[in-house]
Amino acid sequence: LHDALPISYANSDAVIGNGTLSLTVGDQTMDVDLADGSNSLAGLRNAINLAEDNPGITATIVNAADGAHLVISSDTTGAENALVITPNGADAGLTTFLGGLFEQSPAQDAQVLVDGFTVNSPDNQISGAVEGITFSLQGAAPGEIAEITLSEDFDTATAAVEGFVEAWNTLQDT
Repeated sequence: LHDALPISYANSDAVIGNGTLSLTVGDQTMDVDLADGSNSLAGLRNAINLAEDNPGITATIVNAADGAHLVISSDTTGAENALVITPNGADAGLTTFLGGLFEQSPAQDAQVLVDGFTVNSPDNQISGAVEGITFSLQGAAPGEIAEITLSEDFDTATAAVEGFVEAWNTLQDT
């Protein structure tokens, strides 16, 4: 997930400027036009969230002790889905707004070592590293080694086959 956070404003109705912003996630881009009447934090949030061509971007206003902040996030994980915001014809106010953005959490892939081999995934599902196995990553502890032991579960397989045979026999008796 990729988050961009701006400087604080007095409230969500604060005017941030006029112009067009191009917001890109992966290879999909949407343009948001800000003009008088829709050029506030709330106006930008609404324009992003309600856009029909939104490629997976969410804008949220967070009211903190220092004021209102517009948090803009990519809904899609992975390094290839980084959020990029580009101004087109921005006035001084919108340029100041963009200059105050900073990256809270960079877009990145999950990365694990499997038997000494590096494996990356755009989400927390690692599949294909070990044939027939999908690892579901639940938490991160960089530098900490987690040992995973895989074994065959013959009891479950036997119970499933016995259940099938019993159901088949019951069906045949009817």
